[in-house]
Amino acid sequence: MTHTLGKKDSAKREFILEGDLWKVLFSVALPLVFYNSISQFFGFFDTLIAANIGAGIVSTVAFVSQIQSMLSAVGSGLAIGGGIIIARYYGAGDFEAVNRHINTLVFLSLGIGLFILAAVIPFPVVFLRLLGMPEDLVRGGTAYFALETSMIVCIFVNTIYFAVEKAKGNTRIILACTVLVLSIKFALTCLFVYVFHAGIIMLSVASLCAHTTLTAIALANMTSRKNSFALSFRSIDFSIRTLKPILVLSLPIFLEKFVFSFGKVVINSMSASYGSSTVGALGVSNRILDKAGTLEDEEWESMRSHTRYTLEILKRVKRFRRFAATAAAHHERLDGSGYHLGLNGDQLGPAARVLALADVAEA
Repeated sequence: MTHTLGKKDSAKREFILEGDLWKVLFSVALPLVFYNSISQFFGFFDTLIAANIGAGIVSTVAFVSQIQSMLSAVGSGLAIGGGIIIARYYGAGDFEAVNRHINTLVFLSLGIGLFILAAVIPFPVVFLRLLGMPEDLVRGGTAYFALETSMIVCIFVNTIYFAVEKAKGNTRIILACTVLVLSIKFALTCLFVYVFHAGIIMLSVASLCAHTTLTAIALANMTSRKNSFALSFRSIDFSIRTLKPILVLSLPIFLEKFVFSFGKVVINSMSASYGSSTVGALGVSNRILDKAGTLEDEEWESMRSHTRYTLEILKRVKRFRRFAATAAAHHERLDGSGYHLGLNGDQLGPAARVLALADVAEA
């Protein structure tokens, strides 16, 4: 079967390959900039809304979100690695290879997503305890975790869909879908929390509605007759020539995302030794972090204690011990007015000074 592009896709491809570099750059990159900014913006408000239910809810959401990031790392790795290959063939005009890789990538992701569901959903409590989730959070967060994990297939499909559209330069579609989906999630979350005063499960229901909406849009697009690369079982190719390049590019990306998220899970588990309300906040209660207005003296002292927690937690990990004191000094000042040890310039090494400066700039 011969694959040809429609007029709109042909014009877009020609513009990207032959158009003015700066126009192409802004046309493709700006929607991605807004996409990432909007995602961060909505994520911040999600946390604030969760805090209105209770500090324990924020801790549960923080712990589960990192586990979900671990599980989603497979789909993210495949999407980025496969997207690079699809973009390469799309630019070269090899549309047969584009179709083969899109179909293979989608069905491979679906298979892996279903495998993860089969491995995790029947044993949520065992899985959470294995990863060190505090027992009081396990009791209240098992159903939330199971519901969040049930979205993994939708998340994989959505991630692959975005990767394919990004490979074709259709970043405006990504931005439009993101705004729509996050708006649905935000509206439903506000409705459930502020109007119906619902619990944590309804937070997940809001996410599920948003993700399934995007999945419906993605599948409608990818199975449409107007799509030059519509999904078809006949186009799947699990041969080495197709899978190897995808896996070679995807594996390092998967490992980076998985290890990073797993590290956060470990830190959350270690932080829980100071109380489950410290999960996701490195030793400082979410009631304090999410408080609107001025902190009381006792709350301010609790806030300042996170540098001590930093030192104590990092010292537990053999590879991090030599960095622990430096990391814990990020609020020290040259004049000795910082915390938690009140070190002055003579007592601060170059690394601690750089880290303190970076902390001020980032804050």
